[in-house]
Amino acid sequence: MGINLQLRQIFQRLPKKVKIGTTYVGAGLPTFVIAEIGNNFNGDFELAKELVIKAKESGANAVKFQRRTLDQVFTKAALEAPYNTPTSLGATYGEHRAKLELTRDQFIDLRALAKKLDLVFFATPFDHESVKALEEIGVDAYKIASFDVTNIPLLENVAKRNKPIFMSTGMSSQEEVDEAVDAIMRYNDRLVVLHCVSIYPTPD
Repeated sequence: MGINLQLRQIFQRLPKKVKIGTTYVGAGLPTFVIAEIGNNFNGDFELAKELVIKAKESGANAVKFQRRTLDQVFTKAALEAPYNTPTSLGATYGEHRAKLELTRDQFIDLRALAKKLDLVFFATPFDHESVKALEEIGVDAYKIASFDVTNIPLLENVAKRNKPIFMSTGMSSQEEVDEAVDAIMRYNDRLVVLHCVSIYPTPD
């Protein structure tokens, strides 16, 4: 089966439009712009807030962050490894990653700021504990990172929250995408599948 035919079959199964906050996303509708803040606030909460404000000023519809439970995502050896890059925020990779993680209260403050600015607020969870935390914080949607397309237990956990889901597909085979769509849509059809080339920076 050709890749284009497989893609068409996948997208034919998806809803024609999905409501994200108060806006509908889908074919023929205005572009929905997501400001990927992620970890780009460099461990500085004030910068995180400034980026939310700048996203609004730039015309974005949404802001997206990330959440990880470090000991569930990384091995002990990885967390204890020396990290001496020019952008390091700690002596080890674990210390560096910890500086990039927002606290629950910080997430709540950022969500309140986004709501005040009429921005959709959501995040990428990388583990089950993070899904639980984000649900308690009250995100508007969830994002699945490309490398978690094959993490079916995480996909099912997110899908059961019954909120819109964006899923990137970088590095994934058509079969992997199809299986992920199946896993999510057993519980939740509010799914937006994103093409992603997983190259940073991406050539024009």
